[in-house]
Amino acid sequence: MVLGDNATTEQIDEFHEKYDLDKPLLIQYGKYMWNIVTKGDFGISYRSGRSVTAEIVERFPKTFILALSMTIIATVVGCFLGIWAALHRGKWQDNLAQCFSVLGVSIPEFWLGLLLILAFAVKLQWFPVSGFYGPKYIVLPATTLGIICSCSTMRITRSSMLDYLDQDFVRTARAKGQRERVITWNHVLRNALIPIVTNMGNIFATNLGGAMVCETVFAIPGLGKLMYDAIGARDYPQIRGAVILLTVAVCIVNLLVDLAYAGIDPRVKENFKNGSARKKKLKSWKEAISMKKEINMNAVKKKSLFQEAMGRFFRIKTAVFGMVFIIMIVAVCLLAGLICPEGYDAQNIGSRFLSPGTGGILGTDDLGRSMLSRVLYGGRISLLVAFGSTSLSLIFGTILGAIAGFYQGRVDDVIMRILDVFSAIPSLLLAMVISATLGTGLVNTMIAVAVPAMPSVARMVRGPILTVKDQEYVEAARAIDARDSRIIFKHILPNVLSPLIIKTTMSLAQALLFTASLSFLGLGVQPPMPEWGALISTGRKYILSYPYLVTVPGCFIAVTVLSINLIGDGLRDALDPRMKN
Repeated sequence: MVLGDNATTEQIDEFHEKYDLDKPLLIQYGKYMWNIVTKGDFGISYRSGRSVTAEIVERFPKTFILALSMTIIATVVGCFLGIWAALHRGKWQDNLAQCFSVLGVSIPEFWLGLLLILAFAVKLQWFPVSGFYGPKYIVLPATTLGIICSCSTMRITRSSMLDYLDQDFVRTARAKGQRERVITWNHVLRNALIPIVTNMGNIFATNLGGAMVCETVFAIPGLGKLMYDAIGARDYPQIRGAVILLTVAVCIVNLLVDLAYAGIDPRVKENFKNGSARKKKLKSWKEAISMKKEINMNAVKKKSLFQEAMGRFFRIKTAVFGMVFIIMIVAVCLLAGLICPEGYDAQNIGSRFLSPGTGGILGTDDLGRSMLSRVLYGGRISLLVAFGSTSLSLIFGTILGAIAGFYQGRVDDVIMRILDVFSAIPSLLLAMVISATLGTGLVNTMIAVAVPAMPSVARMVRGPILTVKDQEYVEAARAIDARDSRIIFKHILPNVLSPLIIKTTMSLAQALLFTASLSFLGLGVQPPMPEWGALISTGRKYILSYPYLVTVPGCFIAVTVLSINLIGDGLRDALDPRMKN
């Protein structure tokens, strides 16, 4: 309760009267919306007694600057590395860029932020530790988010570039004697921009509405920190006002991304113009029969192509290494009861803060508990939530994105605007609302983590479908009266598989990191149950004296996410026929 557990009946009645909580819900809603539309008034904060609008206006510029700064860093660094890697595919430049990518996306942002503070603020004293009082204060938080997001940008850029580097129009440009620089920038990159722009929009929108973790670590008085504090204090006017503002801002960002599609690829504009004329007539029935035969032949070949892809996958050493490592991690976590029979909560005050080797393999924590036991038991929860939530977001996000991209028109508008609302709400806040509504439990936690990831999956599927939905093989499928569901899932989706595979592995990694972030902020798994993010949160108080309390669970998160990303890269290369040697 806002007033506390010891509030009197008179105080509660006075509070209800002051904030119109004694009136019917419909009247409360009508008055609230009327004040927003006519006055821009989001109400009065329960905590401070100040206008919510004034507090948001005060905090929002800091969050906007942080989101814009990290987006610029992520875009410049990620696109440069992605283009560099694609142009030198299979060489040491490609391997180096991919190494940076998989390492970067494997590090939790709160863990990286703590390490940057320890290195550049505490040890070197180049930058301030926390706060926001000038340009110097934005360097470390923007770099933290920029490094992590540049890795996903690099992966998307490389994948998109590889899809077009061997196309006919590229070979034609080379035959005409055009310089490689012109071909890269004017031909290849422009055609590869849709997934890149989509990713940029997702990055900016996500960090505009959900930089809670970074703002908490660096104590930045931004909108994310405001909402985090408001959640803890049950300050609902602040939460509502911030969510509404962010919803509008993120919808504008996504609208700009949609408008950019038409400028990048003229085919998208034509598809929107001709969206109602879905079933196009072919020139003759002979052409339809010919195309039907071609489709059937391709269907026959798919099995052999899949077998070849799996053969290529198991020849990729890094992918096999990642698979072996993730199997080992899952196995040791499942066998935690046999490896650590004492359990995860067995305390021994006399054995506090024993370093690794002295107090067991990984040492002991502030209560003398085995870090090995707590890390392994914590891994069970982190992995289960990550795999379950990713499966949910992938299934429903793919279905929604495919339907929106295929049908366009009003269907597209309705689906994408609803998803824009979900993407506008900060992930942590949305997860808390879902958990509070559904109740605690493992399944509910999976749903809470899955829902925030669903919009980005849908957009990643929708973008490429807009460019391929009117190609000849789709027209052929329509000519033989194939059902829409068959066209979408059997013909279109396999041809836009590369970005989806990359997004799936990224989503799995992000789900693991997101679960850890929730626990780091005290919003996930509650003590005494261990979880990797919660272990880092507890250990950060002792980071200067006992850094292993932070580095051990952080390394487990990083290695697990790294293994997942290596598997994803291997699948992407194996499923691309152009990678065949």
